[in-house]
Amino acid sequence: MGVFDKFRTGGHGGKTDSSDSKAPKIINSDELISFSSRFFLYGEIGREFDSAYDFKVERNSEGKLILSDDCHRISCETDESFLTKVNEIIKKNNLVTLNGVSRYTNGLPCEFQPCYFNAEYATGEKLSFCVDNNPNSAWGYELLKLSRKEFGKAGITALDLPEAAKKVTRFMMSYTKGSEMHSFDEVEYPLE
Repeated sequence: MGVFDKFRTGGHGGKTDSSDSKAPKIINSDELISFSSRFFLYGEIGREFDSAYDFKVERNSEGKLILSDDCHRISCETDESFLTKVNEIIKKNNLVTLNGVSRYTNGLPCEFQPCYFNAEYATGEKLSFCVDNNPNSAWGYELLKLSRKEFGKAGITALDLPEAAKKVTRFMMSYTKGSEMHSFDEVEYPLE
């Protein structure tokens, strides 16, 4: 059973909509106290690196903030600065405009099955949505990059790109503009 299969509620193409039209589209607080999100991203260097992610940050029984990714079965201790950066991603991508939306298409391939995002603020305000996944979402890649860095600080490399993929060492491109031909090669491009 795939990571998104529990969201299936009907046949292919049927829509599920249980949106809350009264959910606020403005959140006044900047102080996140927890968040969770599940989504699927296309691999940065090829389809063999496509993956689902199930990130969350919450306090454990000892009061410590724990970042985890249930899809990759990893976790590490984090701090409030991580949640501050998650809030920056929320603001940059204007995710609050999706607050209360719970609308998705049933039976889509795994990369388009529902993704969700939930955030709780110190003021009691909440951000919550569940929509058809976009496997190229900017906020998803930003959240992956942030989490990859945080896990890396703890020595956890499960989300890292393979060493060989971190830098393209040979790249060639050519194009013609009018009667002129332009070409470039030996370009280094870091993916991190």
